[in-house]
Amino acid sequence: MAGISEALSKHDYSLLLRTNPISGGYLPKPDLFHPNEVEGVLLVGAILKDERNLNLWLKSPLPFLLLSTPSNEESNVNFVDWDNFGVATQAVEFLVQRNYKRIGLVLPSLDYTCHQENLRGFRRALSEQALTFNESWVWAVGFEPQSGYEFAKKFFALKNRPDALVFLAEMARVGFGKALIERGYRLPEGLGLVVKEKFPGQMSFLKGIAVLTPDYFQLGSIAADWLMKLVKGECQPPVRQLLPVPLKVT
Repeated sequence: MAGISEALSKHDYSLLLRTNPISGGYLPKPDLFHPNEVEGVLLVGAILKDERNLNLWLKSPLPFLLLSTPSNEESNVNFVDWDNFGVATQAVEFLVQRNYKRIGLVLPSLDYTCHQENLRGFRRALSEQALTFNESWVWAVGFEPQSGYEFAKKFFALKNRPDALVFLAEMARVGFGKALIERGYRLPEGLGLVVKEKFPGQMSFLKGIAVLTPDYFQLGSIAADWLMKLVKGECQPPVRQLLPVPLKVT
């Protein structure tokens, strides 16, 4: 939120924060705000594939912008997000350059558009590298550290498993890292690994890992600047911007 707040302050605006009262992962409805309470809205959070409230926002007079990726059918929605397609393609390309040919993908879920973009990019990259896409090597492991730990036990018990993973389940990576430490697993000799976001400090000694490092301050700042332009009529919708995510090796 720091990037959003700082960008808004430059325009002499302040941030009114509301939590989503709707369960199930769907967007809130525009009536979350009282009439004339706000001049524009940033909707922060992943979008479900079957999102059912987005059309209500499109009918609302309030300027709004998603910090997420809408489905491909929603071409008139303002959004800023990471290039989730590109995140997966660059991860695969990185691993292939290091001679890994059997590559799997780990996501928290397949229910959200951002993760569908990860999957699409992963498949495209494998195809461009003339590598086989193995559907059984795509896992949706959940959103908790423990789920990553449980996944590790199942993964290392497989007789036929990939020799590299694109691990884009942020929280689950912590549990997976714990399992790697307990097993004394050598990286990258034993397993090629690309993760989204670095491991916590107590796991920082895990080396040989490629890390995708999204800049959340930058994402919030850019999104808030675009919203201000929409509010002030300084740009024509739709706003559609995807940000690259740097990849670094520890």
